[in-house]
Amino acid sequence: MNEATTLETLAAEIRLYDRNSASCAIEIGKRLILAKKQIEHGDWEAWLKDKVSFNRQTAWKFMQCAERFGNVSISKHLSGQEENVSISKHLSLSKMFEILTLPEDETQDFIAAKEAEGNSIENMTVKELRAEVAAWKNRLTDADTTIADLRHENKLLRDREPEPVTESELAERLKASEAETRRTL
Repeated sequence: MNEATTLETLAAEIRLYDRNSASCAIEIGKRLILAKKQIEHGDWEAWLKDKVSFNRQTAWKFMQCAERFGNVSISKHLSGQEENVSISKHLSLSKMFEILTLPEDETQDFIAAKEAEGNSIENMTVKELRAEVAAWKNRLTDADTTIADLRHENKLLRDREPEPVTESELAERLKASEAETRRTL
């Protein structure tokens, strides 16, 4: 590399290495998962420190990347290729870490929704993605609150005592029922 390299070329190379770091993070995570299965209980953090110079939180992020994105594909619409390809080929490590803040069962829905909107995660900045993720989580919270409110209201309706009926109201209901019965005969 020389100083005459254009800024456009440098930016393209940086994006390439950044995407490669996401693939590497997934592979690191897969290996950490395998290692953790072989390490005796209580020895994990010491092994991380001694053998790979990671703390527990860093290892957890890599392992989450492997679990969440190791088998995730994106559509050919986003990839521009004939078949589905790994998401890690199109996302930076920072973007993957940002998506990890979503609930696990929402990851695929979020990615699909953004693709359907034409708001490709690949083309977002990390700041834009962070805002989209926050908005998604707010919608989830709002939906959870609405569901909880409806359940509470339903419980109140089921648990409430029937309103007392006066004799005159009962007599009116009886007359109306008799009249309805006569009409149907």
